[in-house]
Amino acid sequence: MFDALANLSQIVPDAYRKAHECEDLHLGDLHFIPISVCVSGKNSDENKLDTSNEDSQWVALAVVQTYNPRRKVARSDISLPHLEGCLEKVAISAVQKSASIHMPRIGCRSGQGHKEWYAVERLLHKYAATYGVKIYVYYFKRATRSESNNRPE
Repeated sequence: MFDALANLSQIVPDAYRKAHECEDLHLGDLHFIPISVCVSGKNSDENKLDTSNEDSQWVALAVVQTYNPRRKVARSDISLPHLEGCLEKVAISAVQKSASIHMPRIGCRSGQGHKEWYAVERLLHKYAATYGVKIYVYYFKRATRSESNNRPE
């Protein structure tokens, strides 16, 4: 997912890296990152994001897993209470901006079954119905190790 976001805008991985450096990635946090097109000034140093128009786009980074690089499985399961809090925040924001929510399918690990995904799906239905916001879920096929090793640089 982060590869797709980085292809969309380098602002996303930079913001994530900065949040990590500032130790600002706590369970339940929701970081809104503007990814609107840069508006050029006279000098390239004057480029800035224009988030004032209706077509501005945002990425919402929800912190709903813990990470420990020393564990065999580095990421924890999704914390459903923290995900629910983040979904409520992003749904409220989407309603205020007359926007929709687009996200990857989360909560599925191979060999883990689909129990976690069904819990996530119920939360998505709940907030779509409660706030009347459209939520689109995208299914990405994860590249196998051999596919990712053979990618052109």
